[in-house]
Amino acid sequence: MNSKIVKSGLVAVALASGSVCADTQDEVNKQVAKLIGDAVSTRVSTTVAGEPGLKAPNNVWGSYSRLYVDPRGESRIGTDISVVGYDRDLGKDWTVGVALSYNDTSRFHSHGWDLSPYVAYRFTNSIFGVARADFTTFGAPGISGHGNGGAASINGAHNFGNLYAKWRLEMGASEFDSRSGGITTTSSSTKYIGDGEVGYRFGWGLTGYAGLQVSDTNREDSYATYARIGLEKELAKDAAVSVKYERKIDDDVPSDSRYSVDVFTIAARFRF
Repeated sequence: MNSKIVKSGLVAVALASGSVCADTQDEVNKQVAKLIGDAVSTRVSTTVAGEPGLKAPNNVWGSYSRLYVDPRGESRIGTDISVVGYDRDLGKDWTVGVALSYNDTSRFHSHGWDLSPYVAYRFTNSIFGVARADFTTFGAPGISGHGNGGAASINGAHNFGNLYAKWRLEMGASEFDSRSGGITTTSSSTKYIGDGEVGYRFGWGLTGYAGLQVSDTNREDSYATYARIGLEKELAKDAAVSVKYERKIDDDVPSDSRYSVDVFTIAARFRF
């Protein structure tokens, strides 16, 4: 294959040489999934299943990420990703919410929007499920398109004194149509994700954590493993900010086409 494709969000841009990567959209999905999971797990760890919701049932959260992709033989590609979300506890164990994200790659003059409504249900004091839908639109010079999909996950949040552990098993499916030069191309995929995180609460409202995520998609060169580390600081009882660094540490891309991915993220959440 003489010309490789680089995807920014869901935007495909042909380069003379490069690598096949949908890492921007993957990162959007990871940010949304993690922030939703963090929002719900906070409630899981502070209330008992079946009891009324917190006195502060509303939750606002968001993140900003800078994603860097380094294709072999090409200069670094940077993408900005912003995600904001709102959810509310309903009744005893239900939470409903919506997330909105925007990504922009100035090098290709490309951008994309993603809307993700979701619902969560807590089965026990430490286990909950999340179902999410995704609606995407994207554009760049000479190309435009839209996509839709969804994902369902089972999640766990367990406390052991100052230690905690979180995990997530997720399956998702997506389809998107891109139009360029009067030709419409449709593609679809199914993705499986396993994610684990351990953290320690040091005191003074400071928490450190490390995590690992493995994903596999029903397409060629689809396997990837990401490692992350981060810190979160509580500003008040119902508010916190965090920073995170993430790096792709393994994949099944041929060695001559391999590329690196680094992500720097700041995030915040507030309940009221």
